[in-house]
Amino acid sequence: MAGWIFAAWRWGDWRNWRRYHTTIFYLCFCDVLYFYLTCHYPLWRLEPKGIVSTRTVALLIELVIFICTTLIYLGRYPKEPLKSVLWIGFWVLLYSILEWVMLRFGVFTYFHGWTLLKSTLFDILAFPMVRLHLARPMLTYILSIPITILLLYLNHVPVQ
Repeated sequence: MAGWIFAAWRWGDWRNWRRYHTTIFYLCFCDVLYFYLTCHYPLWRLEPKGIVSTRTVALLIELVIFICTTLIYLGRYPKEPLKSVLWIGFWVLLYSILEWVMLRFGVFTYFHGWTLLKSTLFDILAFPMVRLHLARPMLTYILSIPITILLLYLNHVPVQ
């Protein structure tokens, strides 16, 4: 987590943090919604090792990472279409590699058929949604509803 904080301090767009704060809230809301909708049927779980290993600690870690990611990702987002595709690809690859490492160290666990491939495909969808939220938040919220329903359906998550 210290690496994320350092990276955000070094490369994050702190000068314009107000521009990104609603997108940070969007990401945090989506993560909390995931925890709520899948509390009895998780697809994945971050399980930090150390003194305290709880969902609260995992959620806190994720929120810090999302804030740091947003400040860097959106703060340095390129205007040219090809460069923006490469930028998204960089972040998808980075998240996939980090998840793979966490899997190998046993701090990340999959359940109910979730895989690294599914996480990577999700990230291919998620990073453009984060950028879209910055430009068109209402459209992002509208699109998020059927996407969430589809993901719940495709992963057989029982919703009560």
